[in-house]
Amino acid sequence: MTAFSPNDLARHAWAYKRGNFEHSDGEWRVARKGNLVTVSYENVKGLEQGRFAPILIFPRAEHFHAHEKSGAHVHPHGPASRHLGSIGSLHLVFKRMRESSENPSMLRLVGVQGHSKHYAFPLPRGLPKEYQRWRVTGFQTAIRVARLMNTRFLVPENFLESQKPIQRDLKQAIKAEKARLHVHRDPYTRRGTFWVVIPSEQKNRGTLE
Repeated sequence: MTAFSPNDLARHAWAYKRGNFEHSDGEWRVARKGNLVTVSYENVKGLEQGRFAPILIFPRAEHFHAHEKSGAHVHPHGPASRHLGSIGSLHLVFKRMRESSENPSMLRLVGVQGHSKHYAFPLPRGLPKEYQRWRVTGFQTAIRVARLMNTRFLVPENFLESQKPIQRDLKQAIKAEKARLHVHRDPYTRRGTFWVVIPSEQKNRGTLE
């Protein structure tokens, strides 16, 4: 287990003066690019079946305090309160399918959340616009995690239909990562249709079966 929290790791990432930065301590992977830092759980496959794995997105170090102040008034037991100073988070779950399945595992999106309560405790003017691409960065990180795990990234279509800005950001991330998109009906739960994102450098696995 690492001695540092994701918040500590994000702050340390800004200690390097210039250029992009990436580091893994065996538990968390930290990446700094442009004005954002992402902290993602490294060993998603090692988690218990169904346990959430977060991807956290942080701003520049000088903007931590503003996000802490706004995030302190979001749900007290949610990811915003546990990671004060962050902009938002994606929540993934790793699920193993039937052993006889051609595709025995998947990385599935179960939630996306911004960590600022804009209408009640707004951020200083200019910050929301500066960090408006945080979800795109989060989705790109999720696709990269799926690539490292040699699996697919699944997003429920009904979630995207109710969240058009999230759908837009996911499409931008797919394009930026040169991933492929297929739409499939889940043959196991029959709970609807999923967007299946296949990272680059993977074979097209076709259906979910």
